Amino acid sequence: MAMLSACQTISKGSADYFALVIVPNCSQAKEIVSLYRLSQGQTRLPIDTILFLDILVSKRGKGIRITTSQWLLHALLYTLRSDREWLSGLKTVVCEDLQLLDAVYEYSVSLFIHETQALPVRFIGLSYCLNDPTDLASWLHVSMQAMFSFRPRDREQSLTVSVAAFIIPHSGARFKAMSKPAYTAITEASRDGNVKLFVLSRSQCQNVAGDLIMQCAIDINTLGFLGQ
Repeated sequence: MAMLSACQTISKGSADYFALVIVPNCSQAKEIVSLYRLSQGQTRLPIDTILFLDILVSKRGKGIRITTSQWLLHALLYTLRSDREWLSGLKTVVCEDLQLLDAVYEYSVSLFIHETQALPVRFIGLSYCLNDPTDLASWLHVSMQAMFSFRPRDREQSLTVSVAAFIIPHSGARFKAMSKPAYTAITEASRDGNVKLFVLSRSQCQNVAGDLIMQCAIDINTLGFLGQ
């Protein structure tokens, strides 16, 4: 929703309007870019990843600019207040991954809020499930009416947890021993629905899949997990 809101706001504005997306670090920036490009086809807005100070303060024109909290802090600390013309077209600020908030992220956004307090800028904060996000909302000057919170314990469906312990030290033998209870849990929990199975590492995926297929053969389940 934040992506669509930012894209729609900028696409309907003038040629100088832009949205700024703030992420904690460079690795998150790459993931966020791929998500925002999904909305790019509807609006044709240019999406730029800006990881350099001079580009951040000199970039002009309509679009969505994604930067890290560190480079935003550099731009605010090392440019004169008279050189803040690059903020004139700013309309929307999206703070991504607030669950990863650290000192640099907090300081850069706090300073940014102070610098844009005289501008009609909309701040949107996104985070994973938090038990109490009211402090974050207050920090971003978000009213209670505009805050949407889904706590980790709020689930639309009930969740049943069962634990099976194994004392086999070798990982290969342990995964093979786990295939039978895993197969039983899958078949008992959902015969027609989808099931997600998490393994320890990517290298074990093929071996675990082979063990589950072997359990299908032992159970004379010719269709395996293909359904009816």
